[in-house]
Amino acid sequence: RRLAVRSHSDLSCLVEDSRTGGGSGIRDWAERLGYATFPLRAPLREVAAELPSTGNCLITAGNGFWNPADEDYPAGDWTSVEKWLRAGNTLIVVTSNPKTLPEPITRLFTSDVPRSTADDSLPPTIESSAKRLTTAAAEERASAPTWWGGAMSVATHGPRLNNLPEELRLAGSDTASVLAGRPLGEGMVYLLLDEHAWTNAGFDRADNAATLARVLQHGIRDDGVLAFDEYRHGYGRVESFTTLFLSLPGAKDFAAMALAWGLFWLWGSTRRLYPADEYRETERHTAMEYIESVAAMNQRARAAPLVVGAVLERVRYLFQKRGILQNSATAVFDSAARHVQSAERPAAPNHEIELVSNILQLKQQFYGTRRDPRAQ
Repeated sequence: RRLAVRSHSDLSCLVEDSRTGGGSGIRDWAERLGYATFPLRAPLREVAAELPSTGNCLITAGNGFWNPADEDYPAGDWTSVEKWLRAGNTLIVVTSNPKTLPEPITRLFTSDVPRSTADDSLPPTIESSAKRLTTAAAEERASAPTWWGGAMSVATHGPRLNNLPEELRLAGSDTASVLAGRPLGEGMVYLLLDEHAWTNAGFDRADNAATLARVLQHGIRDDGVLAFDEYRHGYGRVESFTTLFLSLPGAKDFAAMALAWGLFWLWGSTRRLYPADEYRETERHTAMEYIESVAAMNQRARAAPLVVGAVLERVRYLFQKRGILQNSATAVFDSAARHVQSAERPAAPNHEIELVSNILQLKQQFYGTRRDPRAQ
């Protein structure tokens, strides 16, 4: 019994992607058949430089835009691709989202095509609504008859090519074609509107591999290779600093973790984890309060003699400098000096306060009020 494939990835056909949307199975299958494979990691407009010889086949698969840096496919790029195709090469386009197809590809299969039907028939269109083919055993799979009598296994619901001329129809019916081919000079352009048939998800179902084998048998000649367009999925040339960063090993995981931590920090910085602290305004103190606090500290330390000695030495130095030392001042200074020498530290410094007051009065009387002769 067939095991269900659960590893999902977007449609890409990358040769190193072994998940459902990858192309590692197609690469291994092609190499066993003797075809050389090549991952194209350059813009599609440079395909002629990457695969210069003829007889090459290029698969470009995806539901995103063809240009990774811009949604619009430049019209000038298709000119070089068309020249490469007309020289004898093959392009296989695989998608399930026709809206992302470049305008030149859409025009090849929806307008200006050779029709064998009557002139009043409807023009070919790409129908985006669901179209049912012959339903297979699995409800999500359908059987699309091929041009050589086989049947492809494709998604039941998906876009289809409607009213397509018989000569362009390769798989499906006239009202619901899933695979079409259009000659372009010496080359061919194939369009597959399914994301399972030629990927790891469904390549081994029905005649999917056999149909691709017939396409490659006519598309690859001489020394041609089977190339896979990987540039459109971000592999190859670095176009910006962001592309360079994301190409580093583990860069995407690191960016995801950084984003998660950033969102967590942003969430945490806007939420309070504990009650707010009560704001208490600090009371400001005046200069008098500072003086009183220092005085109280000195009083508790019984440092009154030290204060007297400091004041005495300062005032005596000022008097000696000015030469105004008199008997009254000498008596006050001697009394203060004897007290300092006694080194007594009383609990109530009343006498020391009196000595300091007398010394400051002498300073105010003889030093503070004396005028400088030079100022006259």
